[in-house]
Amino acid sequence: MHNSLSETWGDAHTDRLPSTMEQFHDSLVNYSDNIALICTHQDAGLYGISTRDGSCKDAQSAPYLRWTFQDLKLGVSRLEGSLRSLGVKTGTPIITLLPNCAEFVLTWWAAMEIGAFVAPLDPRRLSNASETKNNLETIMKVADDKPPVIVAFDAESLDFPGISSIPRQAAIVVSTTRGTESHALFKDLMMTSQDADIDLTKRVEHEVTPPGRSCILFTSGSTSLPKGVIRRPNLQASFARDVFRTPGYETLPGDLWCCVTPNNHCVGINSLISPMLVGAGVLYPGEAFSAEATAQALLQERCTHMIMVPTNVSLIAEYLAEDTGDMRTSLKAVALAGSPPTIQTVETCLQALGTRGVCVRYGSTEGLACDSEIVSNMQGIIGENGLLTVGRPVARDGVKICQPHGTDRLGVPLPRGMTGEIHYSAGAWRNHTMYIGREDTDDTCYTDYAGKRWLITGDEGMMDSQGRLYVVGRLKDTIIRGGENISPVAIEVRLANNPKLASKSIQIVGQPDPISGEVPIGVIASGPDFSETAAEIYRCIRADMGLMWAPHEVIHLAQLGLEDWPRTSMGKVNRNTLRKLVHKRYEDSLEASGGNGGHSGAMTGDGHIRQQILRAWASALALDEEKLPLDISISQFADSLSVAQVRGHLRRTVPGLGNISVRDVSGNNTLSEQIDLVVQAWRREGHNSPEESDHEGPPTADEMLHTIGQPDLFTPTKTLVMEVIEQQGFRWDDVASVFPAQNLVDELSRNGMLDTLRFQYAFTTKTEGSLEVS
Repeated sequence: MHNSLSETWGDAHTDRLPSTMEQFHDSLVNYSDNIALICTHQDAGLYGISTRDGSCKDAQSAPYLRWTFQDLKLGVSRLEGSLRSLGVKTGTPIITLLPNCAEFVLTWWAAMEIGAFVAPLDPRRLSNASETKNNLETIMKVADDKPPVIVAFDAESLDFPGISSIPRQAAIVVSTTRGTESHALFKDLMMTSQDADIDLTKRVEHEVTPPGRSCILFTSGSTSLPKGVIRRPNLQASFARDVFRTPGYETLPGDLWCCVTPNNHCVGINSLISPMLVGAGVLYPGEAFSAEATAQALLQERCTHMIMVPTNVSLIAEYLAEDTGDMRTSLKAVALAGSPPTIQTVETCLQALGTRGVCVRYGSTEGLACDSEIVSNMQGIIGENGLLTVGRPVARDGVKICQPHGTDRLGVPLPRGMTGEIHYSAGAWRNHTMYIGREDTDDTCYTDYAGKRWLITGDEGMMDSQGRLYVVGRLKDTIIRGGENISPVAIEVRLANNPKLASKSIQIVGQPDPISGEVPIGVIASGPDFSETAAEIYRCIRADMGLMWAPHEVIHLAQLGLEDWPRTSMGKVNRNTLRKLVHKRYEDSLEASGGNGGHSGAMTGDGHIRQQILRAWASALALDEEKLPLDISISQFADSLSVAQVRGHLRRTVPGLGNISVRDVSGNNTLSEQIDLVVQAWRREGHNSPEESDHEGPPTADEMLHTIGQPDLFTPTKTLVMEVIEQQGFRWDDVASVFPAQNLVDELSRNGMLDTLRFQYAFTTKTEGSLEVS
């Protein structure tokens, strides 16, 4: 390909690539004493597995689960034998409904040994009945309708619609203490095989012939339902080889990867497989991501490598800074994946996390993978355009930049330096359709004259003169919240199926967010029933799809300056125009709040602090304040991103909480406990009692009760106030607070203003004299 065009290919490897199981068996034999798995949230003596010869003292003395490769082999062999006794064989589908835990690792490798294939599903999304039904139907197409084995963490997962009705060969539950006719216990399966029959030192001499698939993963994309993708063994082996390849930063035997990505995500799977194929270990710091637990594990276990979404970087760095001061991690390299990072994110990795090197990874569930070089100075991955490069495609794969929505099926590349749509080609795609049960369409992929198949990514990119790729935007509608793909169409379809909302026109678009990267926003037509409609949208999505999918906010067209929907020439709602207007509204709100949502220093009280916390959580969870669960652990109803959003909001908007600790607002306590901690922190800042404010400016949109969440009301409010106070010689800078007066005395009291007023009274009496007033 002429180097003036935007097309480049990864280096070709001529050596034979061993299968994943060949490499895994080599690790079991050659690195038997190396740490293979650490789970800081699980018991050290889980299933009675421990290093029997005492050669690994660390594994024996740890307060939590630390397995060597010898231990892992013992556990995998036990489970393999039990699964075979249940009838599991080559081609049997094994559906997992598990968080990050030792049971998932055991299930994965036992299935690979047998030749079964694994389909990991996110247990947090089982309440989305249509999605679950679609995923199960997709899995059964690959399995030729063979009954699956379902491995669930708790028995309740088996009762969700779709899961409960599917014919199954067996069901296995981890957390239940007693088995039933409907399911077996994982612990019982781990105790049935005889360890004496397991040779922990024997090398597997024969070449393992892998089946045609190793797992099925699902990608949301931009359609209404997830699409299934088969991850074949050769693709898994290729990914394992191509991660952290820059000399000096490679994964070596004895290294330790920290994995915080869910196991139903391609990054989660890669983070399990890649290190174990070279004699390195995997650490799970919890069932799901926790910034605090991750920060502690990085330091205590001296992790060397990590792949994570950019959103998590600042959250982990915050805990590291609070707990350790100048202490740094032992990370050799961090790969940022899942969503585009910023220059600040890279700086945080190098400075606050203390990693020696950083790279940017651009990938997808379908099998797309580009990596930048791992660098110790971010200038090495910043192009002349000031953007971060995602580097070049992995071995044998190709990438090019083409005209967006072009009619040329052969995808002619544009000249380098021009912006267009990213097309990607992988050798593993040659002989099958891209998605399970779906015929390839012209807007999905195509085959060129040379027989190479190309995926049309929907991402906007550019290639520089050196052949390095840059991702500059998104041409499709997918919203990326903290690295998780959210389909706006999926939300809209769910709302359209709600009888109370079926007649409403509702659009879901993405809005920037300082914590999550992007969040979904609902837009509806203006009308007298706006509040009722918004409440039903929140309720419907939370109940049917889960918190991650719930709109961060619901607004009406008038708040975007529109009387009707913007439309294309074909009469369809113009989502691009709608998205741009939502982005502009967000930027205007930042400007109205001083650029960063900063507060003016207005006076507050304990009651006001409580109200601000409740309001912030109600917004984050899309719930009414009176429905907030006060006495349940926050971790049970909110993820780390929601906690960070609330913490950031309080820091920006409440005087005295600008330096609030991450421990005061975390997911480890109840909402009632959190309120007490925040009030105590507020008092430590010297706000022990209401007092006159050192007023430095007028209120912002985030400080006036009626404009919180509705920044478009800021300007009309200011205009109305100015019309009144200018007659008395005051300016807007003289205003300390503005609030609704439905109940004036209560508002003055809650706002703290009542305590600062110096009242003077005059009393008229019928007799002469003076009256003492106390």
